[in-house]
Amino acid sequence: MVVTSIDWSDALSALNSLLPNSRDSIRDKRGFLPDRIADAASAAGLSFTFLPMKDYESLDDLDILARILPESRVCGADVIVITDESFVRGGPFRTAADSLNEFASWHRLTFGRFVFDGDVILLFPARSQIVLFHHEGYYASIDCLSH
Repeated sequence: MVVTSIDWSDALSALNSLLPNSRDSIRDKRGFLPDRIADAASAAGLSFTFLPMKDYESLDDLDILARILPESRVCGADVIVITDESFVRGGPFRTAADSLNEFASWHRLTFGRFVFDGDVILLFPARSQIVLFHHEGYYASIDCLSH
């Protein structure tokens, strides 16, 4: 597994390619919040629903990944991962989508925190997909080609 730290400008470019109208409301790292991205997706006419994850606080990262990404992890394309650690330790991460389980283990060992200890944003540019996990236990998958 390869994990690369990337610049916020690269993550912003990826978000803008998936959701062009996000340029209007998300201009820097402070805009990378599930609610702000969901608002931009709604304004673009994309249909999605935040679903509750029961007992998410008792689940580990691998259980949460299995619930929110059952099909995405078989794809070898890159994913940009933004966790709470991205804001305090240098920026977003890039890894292969099929390495997300290994990424979760690496994140826990490296930072001493689960990936899903807070808000998480997953950008899949090659799949035109955004996955949002809200720290209150809701998640959504946004197909950016659905409008």
